Amino acid sequence: MPRLPAHARNCRPSRNKSLKRIVEAGPGPDGVVRWRCVDLKGVIKERFDVDLDEVSIGRALKELGFAHVSPRPQHPKQDPQVIEAFKKTFRSGWRRRSPARA
Repeated sequence: MPRLPAHARNCRPSRNKSLKRIVEAGPGPDGVVRWRCVDLKGVIKERFDVDLDEVSIGRALKELGFAHVSPRPQHPKQDPQVIEAFKKTFRSGWRRRSPARA
């Protein structure tokens, strides 16, 4: 009888439900801001005693309906007041060039 792939052997429905609850609850107060596969790898190893690689964890998350989302980068010295001032003084709307100048 052929063996199931490691992902199918290690991800049982009860574990999938637990993993979904873990991800939805968000990371704990240990300094992790958002879940990464490498962070979840440690949590899965600790709670389920299953050693999965990051690719398998990514597949499992995708099957559970989660999507990879990256926040827009933000410069650490960005000043919110300068941004608001720029928004207020910036002209709202672009002028089109006249056909004669194109």
